[in-house]
Amino acid sequence: MFNALEACRLTGLDGNQMDTLWATAKKNGKLAKLSGGFYAGLIPVLAFPSAVVGPAVPSAEEAKALAEAFGDCLCFSKASYQAITDLSDKELSAKYPTVTVGEAVFTKFPAFSAKFLLNGFYAGMRSKFTVPEAKIHWYVVEFATEALTWQNFRLQILGATDPALAVSGSLRRSILDEYKALGLATEPNVGDNGVHASASPFEALAEQLNWLQCDISNQPFGQACLAGGVPEATIAAWTKDPQVTTLDGKQGSLFDQLEDKSVEACLTAMQGLANVEVKAQSGLLNRAFVFVKPHAVTAAVCAKVAAKFAEAKIAILSEGELCGPEIDAKQYIDNHYLSIASKASLSKPAQLNPPANGIAEFQKVFGVSWKDALALNVLFNATDGQKALGMTGDEVDAAWASSKKNNHLVKLSGGFYAGRILKTDL
Repeated sequence: MFNALEACRLTGLDGNQMDTLWATAKKNGKLAKLSGGFYAGLIPVLAFPSAVVGPAVPSAEEAKALAEAFGDCLCFSKASYQAITDLSDKELSAKYPTVTVGEAVFTKFPAFSAKFLLNGFYAGMRSKFTVPEAKIHWYVVEFATEALTWQNFRLQILGATDPALAVSGSLRRSILDEYKALGLATEPNVGDNGVHASASPFEALAEQLNWLQCDISNQPFGQACLAGGVPEATIAAWTKDPQVTTLDGKQGSLFDQLEDKSVEACLTAMQGLANVEVKAQSGLLNRAFVFVKPHAVTAAVCAKVAAKFAEAKIAILSEGELCGPEIDAKQYIDNHYLSIASKASLSKPAQLNPPANGIAEFQKVFGVSWKDALALNVLFNATDGQKALGMTGDEVDAAWASSKKNNHLVKLSGGFYAGRILKTDL
């Protein structure tokens, strides 16, 4: 328990921030009247200085020994420190300097500050594409349905998402089997699986509009859609993968309705979803957007990809590279992972409206309201939170996993999470 001035000093809050939290504590019944004009309130701790923690508050003799070992610092019992900081048993078991006084072991915990991140797992995903040394090698390829269906292009040429389950000879399986010889630093997995390719001709169009900054009207499949009666505004809206009314009257992802369909069937399905007359067109070719992921961009991998396309008689129409700083600045990867990035990068927390039950759960778990977290500037999307914490994407990813393990994560709605991330000052 601390007086107001000590609480501000220990938590790093200024008077206005403390006043905000005090008002919320009063509103939520977290204030106790001790006597006339004398109140105690429960305030969430968002930052705390270095402290020495033991099984009990140290005696005068123990305190003297601790001061010799650690210098002048705050001392707490484990129970008190845990109640103040809301650290879990696992977080308290982290390896920090210790000293034994008599039979008691005391641990010196570093100062920490807490931030709340939205979909923090995205920071690691994004950084793989945006760090200065990252790059992708992209291809625009074309093939006829008679020679190769889209489904077989993904199954036989690209391979399953999990490279260990991909068919022998597919690109993802070959990169897994030969990753050391191909110059990869780590073994491929479900996320880092070597190569990405569009799931349908329409997704390929959407990806070219994003990554290559093309226009609908100058792309063959875009032209086919326009000629087939699908309005340009509808095509543009659909590139964001909205929920649509499917042909069987249900709601579903637009991209899911078109997945694995070759160009002719894809166009027909789009006309049906747009409720326009089906107009068959001849001479259509499948066009896909493919890129080697940053972890796998080596000369040997790019050569293998080109050789596989040549073997399957898939024409490479164009190819090139995009580097991390440009991918970052132009938000290519955010638009690629739009459903995740819309909350994790492209929108600020103040622009989002979680459902009431999600906001209530946020306050229940973290002890601070959504509104106060915004006012105190401790609530961020994943991208801004990474900068505020001064962490790398991989560090945020590891901290997010730790928060999940320690029950410091809240589900606000489907695919929308908030997590408390601790930044320690070691």
